[in-house]
Order: sequence, then C-alpha cells, then structure tokens
Amino acid sequence: EFNKAYFSGGIDEMLNPDNPSLVDLYEQSEKDLKDGLIVGIGEIFINNQTSNKSRKMRRKGQVDAPIFRKFFDLVAKYDGFLAFHMEPDSDSMEQLGKLLSSNRKGRVVWNHCGNGSVPDDVRSMMDKHPNLFCGLSYRSPPVSKKIHVQIFDSSGIDSSWRELLEDHSDRFMVGTDAHNDKQFVGSIKTVRKGLLPNLKPDTARKIAYQNAQRLFKLKNNP
Repeated sequence: EFNKAYFSGGIDEMLNPDNPSLVDLYEQSEKDLKDGLIVGIGEIFINNQTSNKSRKMRRKGQVDAPIFRKFFDLVAKYDGFLAFHMEPDSDSMEQLGKLLSSNRKGRVVWNHCGNGSVPDDVRSMMDKHPNLFCGLSYRSPPVSKKIHVQIFDSSGIDSSWRELLEDHSDRFMVGTDAHNDKQFVGSIKTVRKGLLPNLKPDTARKIAYQNAQRLFKLKNNP
C-alpha cells in the first residue's frame, strides 16, 4: 500500500494520512493486530536512495512523519512493530530516533541494519533507544557481495560488529534476504559457519532464534 501510494503521487502521497490505500491499510492492520493475525507492519521503504537496483523504487521521506507516528502508535497498542528499510543518513537516523522516543511501547525493526551502516551508526541508535531491533539480512554473502556491506562471512565476524552484537544481544536477528533456493542455502551455511560459532553461546541462541521468537510471538514446537 505504501508503494502504491508512492507510485501514484511520489513521496508526498506516500506520507499522506488521507491516502485511501493507507486509510484502508490502517483499518485492516488494526483488525489483524487485534485478532493476532499479524504482529508487525513492513517492510516499509522510507530511505532506499542508493540501496535499490530499481530506479522507480528509490525514495527518501521523513521517518517520523505523522503517517508513521500513527502506525507506530497502532503497533505499540498491540505490542507489535514497524519494519523499515532505511539507509543510515544522519537526518534519517535523527528522525527515527524521534519516532522511537515518541512511544517506547512501539518497536522498530531496522531491516539490514541500515544496509551500509557501520557499527557506530547502529550503536549510537541502540544505546539511546531500547525499542530498536536490527535484522542481519543482506549483510553477508552470498546475498551481498559488497565487502563494505558485509558484517560477517564464512570466516568470521568483523570485530567491531561482534562487540556490538554481544553488547546488544537482545536486539539482533539473523536473516538472509535470499531471492532463490541457492542463495538461501548459502546464506544459512554462512550464518552457521561464520556468525554463530564466533559468538558467546547465549548470544548465538538469542540472535539465531530467541529474539525472533519474542518479537514475532512465535512458539516452540512441542
């Protein structure tokens, strides 16, 4: 629905609280959250100016715009979250901080940990905002072949990222962003070889599945 609004009228229409598609999305989301059919909303592309191959998909908007504050308060009401695709520009991070601090009951999953972010970018946000989570998808090979994007590979974890993962072990989750079976299998092998064995056991369990179970309200199989 956010993409539909963007394609119809650009970023202004995507941020328009009166856009019919977004009004319908809000109403349906509230019903689904209340009924337990969903636990979050996203992935919302709010800043993907350089991180999307498709030119028509690229955009940058205000992360704490009224439309997002409205949806953020909604997920907060039902112990849910918003998921953002947001590059770590300083103004975007400042706006994200304002959104996070506006309602501590709401949570945000920062997809791909900001794509091209460095550890200091994420640490500065996590130190201030306990309701911020990060997904590690697209931050390792074979999905991402860009060295500056990779947090870990099959040989291990960048030392600065490892320190951050240990310090905020409750708020990171594995992911792949795989687009086919081959990428998925390769990504899981990289997680199992390069990420998890190089973390403390408790941290590895949290990042591998426990944090996701808590955030997504998943249950263990009997």
